[in-house]
Amino acid sequence: MSDWNIYSDKNFSRNFGLQQTFDFEYSSDAVSSGTSLLDGFLPEGGWPTCELSEVVCDHYETGLQLLLPLLAKANLENRWITMISPPANLDQSLFTYYGIDMSRILLIHPKNDVDDKITMNNALKNGKSDIVIFWTKKLASRFLAQWRKSVKQGNCAGVIIHEKGKSHNSRSVALTIEAKAEENNILLKCAKKYGIQQKPKPEIVLPKVCEKNIADQQRRVNVQLKLIN
Repeated sequence: MSDWNIYSDKNFSRNFGLQQTFDFEYSSDAVSSGTSLLDGFLPEGGWPTCELSEVVCDHYETGLQLLLPLLAKANLENRWITMISPPANLDQSLFTYYGIDMSRILLIHPKNDVDDKITMNNALKNGKSDIVIFWTKKLASRFLAQWRKSVKQGNCAGVIIHEKGKSHNSRSVALTIEAKAEENNILLKCAKKYGIQQKPKPEIVLPKVCEKNIADQQRRVNVQLKLIN
């Protein structure tokens, strides 16, 4: 039995108090985030497709947590995901918690800051991935216009996780979200759409996966395995 089957829809709703969206559909405008609460917050009802999105966050894991339901659904549909310059200490237990098969995720660690920008551009435009995620602490706006052309060419969703950085005013970025981790939650603000500041900034609070959630799930897995054996 897979982790995904053990971590059922009922478990998701019980732990997060959310109704999970299981109709994972790509449209010309957006792809479901994987949770109805976040879909209702995002301007187009999901993460923009054929566009760039930017998550400006206090820590890389904060940005990753927002994307994990999306990655789980993409993984379930056997869609390919590419991660460029992910942190070396990427928490594998978060992926396990969502039942994500890491064999369907391509992790790329470029040698330097020049190579990573080239790699991102190539990954966006080659059409081999449905979702491309790029981690950075510093990014010049001049790359964004080219990446927007590439993401349209590759027909994918491109997400930039910008750790401890400043958001861009570039109209090449369809959506900029500010994310800040609290003790058990993540505070989100829809900061900009195509570089234009949103006033007031729409806000939402999402529950955060923590060590207790992971430990509780592991206990459920162990119980299920004992019952099977």
